[in-house]
Amino acid sequence: MTARAANTRQVTYPDGAADHPTGAQPRQRTPSTLRTRQVQATSSANAGEYVGSVATTVDALSVDWWYTPAFDAVVTLSSEIPYYRGRKAVLAWNRHFGWSLGVHGLTQGNVLVVEGLGLGPAPDPAHCSDRVAELLTELADWAPLPASGLPAPRIVHGPDAPRG
Repeated sequence: MTARAANTRQVTYPDGAADHPTGAQPRQRTPSTLRTRQVQATSSANAGEYVGSVATTVDALSVDWWYTPAFDAVVTLSSEIPYYRGRKAVLAWNRHFGWSLGVHGLTQGNVLVVEGLGLGPAPDPAHCSDRVAELLTELADWAPLPASGLPAPRIVHGPDAPRG
C-alpha cells in the first residue's frame, strides 16, 4: 500500500454510495459553528448548562426538568400572555425542535403551547430572549379564535400531570 492510498479519505454520498452515477464528487460537509453549538447544547452533559443560560437570559422564575418526549425542560417566566392573565408564561424546550412559548395549564404538570420560537433546536440565549420579547408584544391583543387565522394552542401533558 502506498502512502498516498493510506491517506485517502473515504467519502460517501448521503445515500451511502461511494460513487455517484453522474460522476460528480461528493460534497465535503463541514459543520458550521451554529451546528456545533447546537450539538453541544443538546448533548445530555451540556443541556443543563444551556437551559440554565437561557433561563438566566430571560430572567426566569424557575426551571423544571420534564424528561418526556414532548419537552426536556420548562422554564417559567415572570411575564404573562395577556389572554391568559393570571398564568405565568413558560418557555418549553425540546432538544430536537427547540423552544416554544406558552403558559402553565389549568392542571398541574401541563403546558398550553401557544407558539414556537422558530429559532432551531438550541439558539443562542440572547436570541431566545429577543424572540420571547417579540412574541409577547405580538400576543398583546391575541385571542385563540378561529377567525384569527392562527392555530389554536395545544396542551402538552408533563410527567406530573394527572392521568384520567
